[in-house]
Amino acid sequence: MSIEVKKESRDPALLMRKNIAPRISSLDLLRIVAMGMIISMHYLGHGGIERTGIEHGSYFFAWLIKSFISVGVNCYVLISGYFLIRSTSFSFRKVCKLWGTIFVYSIGLYLLFFLMGDIAWSWKEFIKAVFPVKGNVYWFATMYIGLYLLHPYLNRMIIGLEQADARKLLYCLIFLFSIYSFLGDTYQAHSGFSVVWFIVVYFIGAYIRLFGIASMKMPMCVYMTMCVSMFVSFIVLLKGLSVEGGDYQILSTLYKYNSPINLLASVSLFLVFVRIKISSGYLCKWIQFFAPLTFGIYLIHDNILVREHLWHQWLRTQDYYDSEYFFLHWLVSVIGIFLVCALIEWGRKKITAFL
Repeated sequence: MSIEVKKESRDPALLMRKNIAPRISSLDLLRIVAMGMIISMHYLGHGGIERTGIEHGSYFFAWLIKSFISVGVNCYVLISGYFLIRSTSFSFRKVCKLWGTIFVYSIGLYLLFFLMGDIAWSWKEFIKAVFPVKGNVYWFATMYIGLYLLHPYLNRMIIGLEQADARKLLYCLIFLFSIYSFLGDTYQAHSGFSVVWFIVVYFIGAYIRLFGIASMKMPMCVYMTMCVSMFVSFIVLLKGLSVEGGDYQILSTLYKYNSPINLLASVSLFLVFVRIKISSGYLCKWIQFFAPLTFGIYLIHDNILVREHLWHQWLRTQDYYDSEYFFLHWLVSVIGIFLVCALIEWGRKKITAFL
């Protein structure tokens, strides 16, 4: 059975009218899943287990988990391309709202930790907190705002292309910034930590929305195969090539966001969720509640000050490197972080709406 994604009309006026269409619950569910994956990545990375070595009992299991969750960021951007292609105009209000949310958490958390006595006052760090996008306090938010500022013009270009030309351009982008840059960062894709890579992934999401895709069969199988391939590559590098466990850059080669395998896994999982039809009104209600909170969840838990306390002081991830309860601790930590941060973001939205 092939993937069938309904093609969208490329008439700009019609695309503008479709901005009022209801959201697709399955992709909002993917947004929630992707944020869970991102929190999990931070558990493994900031928590330290993936940078240790084979002497720790949970080391291999941590990398196995990472093999299935490293698609989170790409999926998040794919969703943006799929939805934002309907927009052919620039919303200054939305930019301000997006920047305002980043500012509230950046400056708010800085002042909170200062008043709690956890950090000493620094004008340099305070100014960086006041200008979080300029200071790259949140790398993802900085890249995403850059993408959002460009997206109306990207949309006009994409909408103006015939399918054959769009497909050729897509192949060129993937070759230059994924396949070729994966072998050496010639075109500054920075392993996917760049607005250039966000534009490539955005283009893929938009292409799927406009033209559909029917060439990939059984996307869940493709996703699973790519994830297993990432883990096998890790084992080969670790064992076959005698790479030291601490040589993180070599071991994580295929886990980079712009890795061809990671990209294919991301697109495959995205297509799985595109096909899902959620009929339960009760489930849709909860999805619609949590999906808009995901960006705030990211801003809270990955704030640099929160990060310094969260993983090693509050959750004490280092105590579970060799524990039989590693999996349970990881799972409970990720779910707990998601729910607590979601509650905080929900409260912020309520207060903002009241003001």
